[in-house]
Amino acid sequence: CCTALVLPSESEGCSNVLLEGLSSGCCILASDIKENRLVLGDTAMYFEANNAQSLKEALSSICEELVPLEVFRTAAFKRGCELPSWDDIVDDIIKLYNV
Repeated sequence: CCTALVLPSESEGCSNVLLEGLSSGCCILASDIKENRLVLGDTAMYFEANNAQSLKEALSSICEELVPLEVFRTAAFKRGCELPSWDDIVDDIIKLYNV
C-alpha cells in the first residue's frame, strides 16, 4: 500500500479514487470539503482546501511519521467495508423504481 493517498479536490466529493483508497485501506489525506468529510468521517486526515501551506504541513506530518499511519489505514479499511457496495446501491435503486 502507498504511504498515503492525497485527494486535493476543491469540489469533487465521493470520487472513485476516494472509495478505492478506503477499500484498499490507505491512509487518506483529503481536502476538508463537506463531501469528503461525509464519506471519510474521522478515518482520514484533512487539510484546508485551496491552502498550499495546510497541505504542506499535513504532508510533512505524514512523511515524518508524526501521525499514526497504521491507525488511519485500519480505520479507512473498516469504513470502506461499512459503506454500501455497488450491488447494494443497485438493489436500492431497483426497489425505488418498483414501488
